[in-house]
Amino acid sequence: MNAPEARGAHSHDTLDVTARGRYGARPMIDVTHPELVELPARIEGERVVVRPYTRHDGAAIFEAVTSSCERLSRWLPWPKNHVDVRFSEAYAVRCAARWMARDDLAVGLFDPHGRLVGGSGIHRLDWKARNGEIGYWLRDDAEGRGYVLDAVKLLTALAFERLGMARVKIRCDRANTRSAAVPARLGYVLEATLRHDRVDLDGVTPADTLEYGLVRADLDALPWYADARARVLAAPL
Repeated sequence: MNAPEARGAHSHDTLDVTARGRYGARPMIDVTHPELVELPARIEGERVVVRPYTRHDGAAIFEAVTSSCERLSRWLPWPKNHVDVRFSEAYAVRCAARWMARDDLAVGLFDPHGRLVGGSGIHRLDWKARNGEIGYWLRDDAEGRGYVLDAVKLLTALAFERLGMARVKIRCDRANTRSAAVPARLGYVLEATLRHDRVDLDGVTPADTLEYGLVRADLDALPWYADARARVLAAPL
C-alpha cells in the first residue's frame, strides 16, 4: 500500500462539461470541506467486501501481515513495522481517523465470511486536482482468487462517483508483475515507465516504476464499470 501524502488545497466542484459518454459528467460534489463528503461504510463486490478499518481490527491486520511478511516486504516498506498487535491496533485507529478526515482512505478487504484477506485504499489525495492513487496488498493464501481485481473495481468507481475524481492512478514496481497485471487487466492506461526514478528497498539498487491511469473519458470502454458503479451507488451512506 502506498504511503499517503498531504492533501492538496480544497475547491468547489463544478460540472465537467468537457467529457462525453455515459459517465462523462463528473458528479457535482462540494469538496470545500472534504470531511463532509459522504462515503459508504461498506461496499460489497462479487468476491470481496471493502470497508474502512475500525478499532479492534488490529488483531486481524497483525495476523494477515505477519503471515505474509516475507513476500510483502519484497515490495513494501511497512510490513516489518507490525511487530505486535498493539502496533497494528494503533494503525487501525489512525486509519479510521484519517478516513473520517478524508485525508487518506485506507480500507480492509474481507472475504464473504468476514476474514481479512488484504488491504487497499485511495491514497495521495489531491482535492484540488481531483486525483488519487489506489494501492493494494494481499496475504499469501488469498492470492489468485480475484480479491484485488474486485476491490480495485469498487475503489475506482468510488473515486469517480463519490469523490468526483478526475483521474485515478496505480503505481507499482516494474518487477512486480502480479501487481502490474491488475491495472492492465482492468483497462488502466500505462502512461509511463519511470526508469530509475527511485532506489529499491535495499536502499541502493535503482528501480523502475510503472504508472497506470484512468480519466473519466476512459470509463465507457470498461466493461466492468457499470456493475462496480451500481454497487458503489447502492451502498448505504
